[in-house]
Amino acid sequence: MYRVELSRQDGSILAQQIAEAAVDYSSAEAALAAVLPQAKRCAETMSQALWLRIYDDRARVVFGTLLL
Repeated sequence: MYRVELSRQDGSILAQQIAEAAVDYSSAEAALAAVLPQAKRCAETMSQALWLRIYDDRARVVFGTLLL
């Protein structure tokens, strides 16, 4: 299972900004496809860079990107 985390550059987590971030996904690709469009809009709306990270079931980062 994979989970998504969206956070500011200072590390503060935006837990409730995107509902899809609260879901466990079967693959990192599925998580990215579900969350990326909303995360990009969130970064644009907030006018700040946000980190999007995807973690595996061992809490290891398997994907991360900075959204501007």
